[in-house]
Amino acid sequence: MSQTQPQSLLDEAARLESLRDDQCGQHRRRDRRFVVRGDADLIDINRAGVSDAVVSVMLRDISRSGVGFITDQALEVGSAWRLRILQQRHGVSETDVIVRFTRPTDGGVYIVGCQVCVQEGLMVLLGVEPNEIGQGDGLAEAAEGSFLTPDEL
Repeated sequence: MSQTQPQSLLDEAARLESLRDDQCGQHRRRDRRFVVRGDADLIDINRAGVSDAVVSVMLRDISRSGVGFITDQALEVGSAWRLRILQQRHGVSETDVIVRFTRPTDGGVYIVGCQVCVQEGLMVLLGVEPNEIGQGDGLAEAAEGSFLTPDEL
């Protein structure tokens, strides 16, 4: 992102927040969303490992099962990323996420919503046999269920 991009992202986040209806779609959510602001990086991941691609994002909201943010890059629905949350430019937390929706805005940025994932390595650490983690359990595989689009929020 350019040096002027963070301010335009903040302005767009404020504009989008003014349009949010907190009750819309809430009855269909498992977890309560909390409005947050902060910087984060996305690192592209896949079953072969971690790549060098990093996308800067600005956090918009977070819950126990998901995270929303805005970015200047379009992300593919179903793609898997490692989300590194930053404070004062240092990573303080990482979690894997799957992109569930992405939508361009009038401000030239994208609203993105992700589902939080359990890392396969953690599953193994907790006793799941690696050969039992089959197709459909991978990070890039879409989970079953219905998800709200930004228009339904």
